[in-house]
Amino acid sequence: MSKLPNEFSAFERAVAIHSAGRLHEAIVAYRDIIASNPRHAEAYCNLGVALLELEKYFEASQALESSIAIRSDIAAAHNNLGNAYTKLGRYNDAAQAYQRAVAIDSGYPEPIYNLANILVENGQLDVAIQCYQQVLAIQPDHFEATHNLGGTLRKLNQFDMAIDAFRRAITIRPDFVPTYFSLAEALRSTGEFDGAQQACQRAFDLSPNSGLTAGSLLHAMQMTADWSQWTELSHQIILSVEQDENDEGGELVDPFIFLSMPVVTTAAQQFQCAQRYARKIQRSAASSSDRNRVRIRRNAHPRLRIGYLSGDFREHAVAHAIVELFEIHDRQAFEVFAYSFGPDDQSLIRKRIVNALEHFIEVRKDSHATVAQRIEEDEIDLLVDLQGHTGETCSAVLAHRPAPIQVNFLGFPGTFGAELADYILVDEFVVPKNQKVFFSEQIVHLPGCFMVNDSRRSISEIVPTRKECGLPEDAFVFCGFGSTFKLTPEVFSVWMRLLRTNPESVLWLLDSHPTATANLIREAKDRGVSSDRLIFAKKVARRETHLARQQHADLFLDTFPYNLHSTAGDVIWLGIPLITLVGETFASRVAGSILNAVEMPELITKSLEEYEELAGALVRDRKQLLQLKQKLAGKKHLLDRYSGQPFARNIEKVFRTLVESRRDSIR
Repeated sequence: MSKLPNEFSAFERAVAIHSAGRLHEAIVAYRDIIASNPRHAEAYCNLGVALLELEKYFEASQALESSIAIRSDIAAAHNNLGNAYTKLGRYNDAAQAYQRAVAIDSGYPEPIYNLANILVENGQLDVAIQCYQQVLAIQPDHFEATHNLGGTLRKLNQFDMAIDAFRRAITIRPDFVPTYFSLAEALRSTGEFDGAQQACQRAFDLSPNSGLTAGSLLHAMQMTADWSQWTELSHQIILSVEQDENDEGGELVDPFIFLSMPVVTTAAQQFQCAQRYARKIQRSAASSSDRNRVRIRRNAHPRLRIGYLSGDFREHAVAHAIVELFEIHDRQAFEVFAYSFGPDDQSLIRKRIVNALEHFIEVRKDSHATVAQRIEEDEIDLLVDLQGHTGETCSAVLAHRPAPIQVNFLGFPGTFGAELADYILVDEFVVPKNQKVFFSEQIVHLPGCFMVNDSRRSISEIVPTRKECGLPEDAFVFCGFGSTFKLTPEVFSVWMRLLRTNPESVLWLLDSHPTATANLIREAKDRGVSSDRLIFAKKVARRETHLARQQHADLFLDTFPYNLHSTAGDVIWLGIPLITLVGETFASRVAGSILNAVEMPELITKSLEEYEELAGALVRDRKQLLQLKQKLAGKKHLLDRYSGQPFARNIEKVFRTLVESRRDSIR
């Protein structure tokens, strides 16, 4: 608030009332002053501040504009006008107001900080970083600038610098829980899973009754196979969802974390979790610049315009699964766009995707509102989200409704929980008709199996030997190549019993992280299994080599309640029997869907006991196992229905039907 030493006592009283937090009284007092002195710039300025505090942004902007019209040299008036414009979604006007404030007082950090935030919204991340650094040069303990600097650096994949910024922010304000989450994400991106877990532990220590902090800690622990608190944390997370915590406060459990917990959750619980999470996304979008977006007049185009939205157009399972669909879309009927939120990792799969698409648009630096505007300007007829509530989720883009039809597909084994997508593409196995009540989207069943495959994926002709893989020459090889977070104590106990009862066998696992490996060895010893029975597969540079070495597996063991998904498709394509356990939820039925699609129901079990019994029987009866391998080899061609031309034509037929149905409904 602005106050000059020689002002009238009425203004001083108004300032005192304002400082006491009596905003409505202060507004009346400022307006009385203005009524008696219409040229009182400071009264207009402080009136604008009070209106801002009451979230009356348009009235605030009018008062601040009046102040500036009388006196253009009050830096605070320009800064607060920028704040009002920001709340109104007038970002360009806000940036100009902040710049004028800085021009008046270059040592005033707030407009520089506010300008940096606008630049982030506009995708000018490099310039924003310079502004944050300028703020910190003036005020080194500016917490918000330090925290946001870290977030901006993380967007640019400058993880080491982001980590430094987040750690500095923590020294300034050690009780701010979101900074620990941001630090954890940055550490995870560099493979520092131990540090990520420590950050999540600190967040939980600060807020131990929160489902959000409990969920983040549990997931961090799952990444290192640390199961020391899984029961207590899981129950706390479920309770927080069932009690419907106050989602206005943002204490929300991430739906992906919820459905990937090491305990079984129901479809109803997963739906409830997603609903609350999605409501927050919708509220955030409603409060952004959406109200000022120019709605684009849709023109008729000779081809249907299909857009795909994802942060995983990189070395990622989704990319490997969908790339062939991109390559063989019918270009005579469809014009295909991809909007990429993720980093360019220079991988071969990234290059293959870019080469496959007519329009590949990088939007990683852009705000969700800006991306939505771009999609609308491109006049996309149908937008397919391949991310769901995972990773660097793009769901806030969907909340702006940039396309007339929005579809949830492939990337997330669950519902959005709100009207972010109109439809979800699944199959009758992963989401039976009786489960549709647990989805906010309309269910669209693709024929057979929803899990698209790449029939063009290559496998190395040079197969590493068993010795090169660290495997005993004469051992029976159980393989559990699920991501570490999918491993659970209960299923791991089954695997250990299989090893104990079959002494000639070993378990082949991924060597994802030294701490995870050490924890799994310890868990095995606790279950009476020596460390030499666990063989850890080192990371290899090329996927083709990874696929080739898997041929040494005698039997794949699925994870539960979060199944193998794309890995299951690879395993079955390789002709290796995979035993799965199906549950009620989408995530627990994907491997079963693939086995069902290739007519191998004898590998689908419905309880842990049945799962363990079947695995044990196949170790003992090698003839039966060989027969299963031979049958699977004979059924491999059925996977072709869910890749290449057949899958493309089926999904294109669905796209046409959805677009035509909408057009019919608005005629």
